[in-house]
Amino acid sequence: MTEAVPPRRADASAAVPVARVVVMGVSGCGKTTVGRALAVSAAWRYVEGDELHPPENVALMAAGTPLTDANRQGWLEKIAAMLANATRSGEGLVVTCSALKRRYRDLLRGGDAQLRFVFLHGPRELLAERMAARQGHYMPPSLLLSQLEALEPPQADEGALGLPIGPAPEALAAVAETWLRRCAAPTGSTAAKPASMDAASADTTPVSMSASAPASMPAAMPAVMPTSTPASPA
Repeated sequence: MTEAVPPRRADASAAVPVARVVVMGVSGCGKTTVGRALAVSAAWRYVEGDELHPPENVALMAAGTPLTDANRQGWLEKIAAMLANATRSGEGLVVTCSALKRRYRDLLRGGDAQLRFVFLHGPRELLAERMAARQGHYMPPSLLLSQLEALEPPQADEGALGLPIGPAPEALAAVAETWLRRCAAPTGSTAAKPASMDAASADTTPVSMSASAPASMPAAMPAVMPTSTPASPA
């Protein structure tokens, strides 16, 4: 669903520079909760990508049939068109979309050349557990394996932030906000450098969390997914 833009925060200096962001990953990774948290915090419009699927796609997934590239084409084009409209109007927008493959993300970038991706990933067991606990969603847990097999994690040139699931959605959204500010900072400034979210720990491991960090907040995240980052366990 498309949700109204929440009121702008009183502290204008805290506003996140306007951008278009796709929160991506396989089913069960928390795209909706993290995407909504980011949209509310940044005071941007939020769009639930699952609700943009045509009825034929929903029927296929509900029956346990994985979608093909052809099945997803029209859906991706619809999301790209929304991104393009937001880009033209200078609107901040957060959209959830699995965006499993590089070519899917390339299609979405047709709507905004500066599109950013927040890639949520985690162990298959945790993803399956989350999917099994969901109610009222047409995506069955049986399709998780096909999504993991199709997944092509973002590469270093794609403008993506990788976040391991587990911390609270608000904590992950806060890390994403910090990263978005750094992406928007002038080249050469301290804020623009792809440093760790926690300067004290300076850990550049893509999916690790410091043992000393609070359970709700990842201690160190890179600003860009390295080319060598492996896929989530499948």
